[in-house]
Amino acid sequence: MTRWIARQWGSNDRLLYVLTALVTGVLTTTALELWAARLTVPLTYWGDALATADHFKTVMETGWFTYQPLLGAPYGQTYSDFPTAENLNFMAAGVFGFITRNYMVAMNLYYFFGFIAAALTALWLFRRLGISKLISLVLSALFALAPYHFIRGESHLFLASYYIVPLSVGIVVMAIRGEPLWTRPAAGSRWYRWLTSRAAGTLLILILSATAETYYAVFFLILLAFSGVVRLIRTGEWRRFWGAAIAGGVTAFALFLNTLPATIYAMVNGQDPASLVRARADTEVYALKLSQLLLPWSGNRIPILRHLRELYDQKYPLVSESPALGAVAAVGLVALLLVVGYVIATAARPKQGGSQLDQRFGLLTQLAALVFVAFLFSTIGGLSTLISFLTSSLRGWNRMSIYITVLCLAAVGILLDAAIRWLQRTSKRGLMVKRMIAFALAVVVLGVGYIDQTPSHPSSEYSATISAFDSDSAWFAHIDRVLPAGAEVLQLPYQPFPESVSVTGSQSSDVLLPFLHTTDIRWSGGGIKGRPRADWPGVLEQYSPADIVTLAAASGFSGIHIDLEAMENDQSNALVRGLTAAVGSKPVTDSTGRFLFYDLLREKGLLKAEYPATLLHKVEAAVVNPVVADTSGAFTQTQDESGNTVDRSTVAVSPVSLTSASSKAITATLIGSVHLVSAT
Repeated sequence: MTRWIARQWGSNDRLLYVLTALVTGVLTTTALELWAARLTVPLTYWGDALATADHFKTVMETGWFTYQPLLGAPYGQTYSDFPTAENLNFMAAGVFGFITRNYMVAMNLYYFFGFIAAALTALWLFRRLGISKLISLVLSALFALAPYHFIRGESHLFLASYYIVPLSVGIVVMAIRGEPLWTRPAAGSRWYRWLTSRAAGTLLILILSATAETYYAVFFLILLAFSGVVRLIRTGEWRRFWGAAIAGGVTAFALFLNTLPATIYAMVNGQDPASLVRARADTEVYALKLSQLLLPWSGNRIPILRHLRELYDQKYPLVSESPALGAVAAVGLVALLLVVGYVIATAARPKQGGSQLDQRFGLLTQLAALVFVAFLFSTIGGLSTLISFLTSSLRGWNRMSIYITVLCLAAVGILLDAAIRWLQRTSKRGLMVKRMIAFALAVVVLGVGYIDQTPSHPSSEYSATISAFDSDSAWFAHIDRVLPAGAEVLQLPYQPFPESVSVTGSQSSDVLLPFLHTTDIRWSGGGIKGRPRADWPGVLEQYSPADIVTLAAASGFSGIHIDLEAMENDQSNALVRGLTAAVGSKPVTDSTGRFLFYDLLREKGLLKAEYPATLLHKVEAAVVNPVVADTSGAFTQTQDESGNTVDRSTVAVSPVSLTSASSKAITATLIGSVHLVSAT
């Protein structure tokens, strides 16, 4: 058995991939302390993780993410109004939906799968770069356990699923080294030659890169363009340049195809003015700094290092999304920056071919150049600021840190291999001792990296998460039993979704909680903000509580659900008193006192008995088709003397679009922000 393992280890990398997957799986389990978690409960049960769960539930129920009929009642949630191109992740949600019908289990499994997949793709990259098997295994596991992975977590699950990054970096490195991207074998049948060719592998990676995550696709295109131009300048090889250019064109076209459905939807239905609002200055707010990459990450399990990062984030501006590399990758970053400095200082031109040392230094130089370019784009005030002049959609440039991480780990691998060879060459011991030296060094690096990069006691939050999840499940199961299938429920207060925060700090993703725990109830929350079909509850809540009850019941709603955490006490007390008086009974309350529910089935029945259906339909049309003003063009939000949020005109003549869910826009003009002078 031992001989068979040794033979497999030496002959190919299949056993290496298996061991890497096993080691990464074990380390991930211990890092997340998964034995204390419950597979049917998300590891993160708040914020953007709820939106991620929404995606998984929608894909598993409807087949795709773009439309969810149970949200944004009565129209449904149309995600085409919030452009996204992470289709590979939505397809993965569908695949995991075949494994389990529980969307929470599917989401947790995909998160765990992301660690192993990242390790395997990193292993592929490191082996292509000539790094030894043992060191490649260690660095692949550390890449999977990068601080970035835990910072993103299930809240930003699609960003945390960065397994595509090493594959795209592999294409970039091939381009900068002058390796052909589009070759195929000369022998074999036509289809065999195509399917086993490098061209097929390149095409697959390009499509995956464009489909996985928009940010990663853009970062890849930047590094690929740099690599192609550098190769052309250094060697004058137009063939290699055009190979890289074609790769970039294929990626851009695939990215365009991923965004095409949302583009067509916007052309047909008009642009949603409020769904995806990005300020150009956000580019620098969400960039990164060199010190952030070198400092410990905010979740470091060593208290003194964790406190150091907390002190930095508290005292220094522009925290961004707290990017960090981890100690091992930080060593690689310093080494690559030193290489850049050496090349600049000596005007060194690494030899092509030559000794192994020359080749290794040449590879380090290329990695250093890629890291330098990545840093120039992603740092505060870097080239990304110039890109923001063209578009404000790309703001999270600190996310390029995961590209920097894998490049720096590759540099560490090259240096570790060199150190091991030097130690083995200078040692007079036997072969077994030399192998033990390599093994010991690998274990030390893995141990240091694991301790530095993984979070401190993540299971301490699992108990509270499970308790909150179970409480919500019991509460919404009660509502599910009370109401008939297909019943509509009005959620108050109205919280624009996504990416908004209430006056109490409650996040808009909380409106998804009822939907996540029910099967056939239709909820008013969760429609994509910016259109009257989603924003109408914000108009309705301006009425008196008695009118809200009457209008909601007349519009076909069977209940009113209130989230007290999203309201200030005075506001919630007045609303509850008014609704209780109008309904004639007190609301049902959940065990935590956060949620209230008013049953409107009786009110619906009385209205149907008293008024003709045609009149009730007219009332419903007026309620869910309000005329709302779009002030996004020439107005900014500010506060008046009383602290209320108001829209103020920024120009003397201010265009305002008045829209409803059933009509086209009406353009009005305000002069001095006071007088309505025309409308068309």
